[in-house]
Amino acid sequence: SSIAAALFYKRLDPPPSIVVFATGRPAYLGDDPDPTLSEGKILYESFSAHVRLDFRTQVVVQDKNRNTHDDILETLLLAQKKGLRRVGIISMLVDLARCNEFLKKIREFVSLGLNAKK
Repeated sequence: SSIAAALFYKRLDPPPSIVVFATGRPAYLGDDPDPTLSEGKILYESFSAHVRLDFRTQVVVQDKNRNTHDDILETLLLAQKKGLRRVGIISMLVDLARCNEFLKKIREFVSLGLNAKK
């Protein structure tokens, strides 16, 4: 998914103000002695090998998330905090159904002015 994200990023004009790597630190990484190790960190390293980020783009690597629910919720809360009106989500095919179901359940974000897009 980092390569898909890199291809998508290259096509955006203007570039997004924030790119979030929201695949945090699932339970299987809990015993690793490196507290900064997260799936998001690994994906960011892969993404940055394929893309030169625009100086206007802020990168956020979430490392507290445990599952898809956390990933989406934390991303939308960040978007709300930053005053963003549009959010794009790139996920893996295996997570797509779960993402869709979760997005259906959080319609309250629409009332906050966010447009959640797949």
